[in-house]
Amino acid sequence: MSKTMPSIILTIALLIGLFSGTEYAIAAHAVTGQYPLRYESNGGAGTMDPIEVSIGDTFVFPECEFEAPANKTFLNWQITGVDGIHYPGDSVVIAANCVSGGAITVTAYWTNAPAAGVTTRPEEKQLTYSGSAQELITSGSTSEGTLQYAITDTNTAPTYDKFSAEIPKRTEVGVYYVWYRVRGDATHSNSNPVSIKTEITGKSIAGATVTLNAATLEYTGSEQNVKVEKVMLGDTVLPENCYDITGDLTAKEPGTYKVTVTGKGNYKDSATAEWIIKKSSEEKTPDAKSRFLSSVKVKQKKGKLIVSWSKGTASKFDVYAAYCGTDFSQRNMKTTGRTTATFKKLNGKPINFKKSFKIYVVGYDSNGQKLGRTITAHVSGKDNKEFANVKSIHLSKKSVSVEVGKTTKVKASVKLDDNSKKMKEHAPMFRYKSSDENVAAVDENGNITGVGAGTCDIYYYAVNGISKTLKVTVQ
Repeated sequence: MSKTMPSIILTIALLIGLFSGTEYAIAAHAVTGQYPLRYESNGGAGTMDPIEVSIGDTFVFPECEFEAPANKTFLNWQITGVDGIHYPGDSVVIAANCVSGGAITVTAYWTNAPAAGVTTRPEEKQLTYSGSAQELITSGSTSEGTLQYAITDTNTAPTYDKFSAEIPKRTEVGVYYVWYRVRGDATHSNSNPVSIKTEITGKSIAGATVTLNAATLEYTGSEQNVKVEKVMLGDTVLPENCYDITGDLTAKEPGTYKVTVTGKGNYKDSATAEWIIKKSSEEKTPDAKSRFLSSVKVKQKKGKLIVSWSKGTASKFDVYAAYCGTDFSQRNMKTTGRTTATFKKLNGKPINFKKSFKIYVVGYDSNGQKLGRTITAHVSGKDNKEFANVKSIHLSKKSVSVEVGKTTKVKASVKLDDNSKKMKEHAPMFRYKSSDENVAAVDENGNITGVGAGTCDIYYYAVNGISKTLKVTVQ
């Protein structure tokens, strides 16, 4: 016989021998090669993978993997060409008469059965985002089969092949539909799936700590910005994509401002942080008790800053100068007994007149006791192309009278030394002081209130330190 010729297996068309247990010998015809063995669901659902078998092979019937029809449960298997029923674990020897239409078919048969029930029903869990996967429902129990679970994003039942014995888990915030059913045992059919709507809610950041790059800023007259450096929830730094930032990130005037951080995605609620723009202590008007109420005048000539002021009752003075936006330091301080001081350098370098300066004077008596200080004058450099300095102050009245307990106000305006530029706003347009607060007091808005009978002067200080006085009589 040629090696290329298919081998021919001849069998006698007679059943040989007796079967022992559940193993059968089956008569066959002359056949050749291998054949596909296929599984037929017979009304059930799903598929079982076919296999290849040869005549003479021993075939063992598997567990049924088909989904049973409603209200039925698996009964047994039957195979083409062989009478009788077979259960999982039984075996037969494949013979030629098993082949029909070039294939062998193993068919599932079903029997009526009550639907399996649950002993303990699964229930929804109240869940909050934790950053880790969480089981969405409690586990149930049954004595009539196996509890199985599935999950969907909508309230539409999944197909049976989506169910498993594991309770579904999820990490992200959202609404989920978890399904459960009982896959019945030998005496129970599969139960219909039941859904449980469950939700993972966002984690609150209401107690989070919001850290800004600055909590307190000195007033400069220009817009200033802050930014959120981090948001701490417990010991965890939240990623920036977990929140939105709103509120006062930019401000100009002195005051308290609020920044709000609002959770998004897996986080909810809000947390806030406050920051302050404050007037520096250097911006306070002079001490009334000292009578050191002098204005500050600054000239810019030949690369120098020439500062002058009124002597008052002081005998010695410390004069401080710095660029706006920097701190005052001893390096840029001069001590003198005169009422003028000249600066040729700042920070050890020639003065840059494109910048702006801030200057104030402290007065001391002959014993070295501090009497007071002038306002801080903010002066624009002569080469500054944006800002001008105040040249003069105009008051709508030279003097006023006011009764004790009453309030009055005088309109004030300024004239710049260059009308094509604007005035620097590192300080309020006017700052005020009374020469005798026992006679009249003045607030930061220029409102003058009579305190006691007498006369005094109200000083109006411009941004750059020059001043104008108003005579006040209180009756």
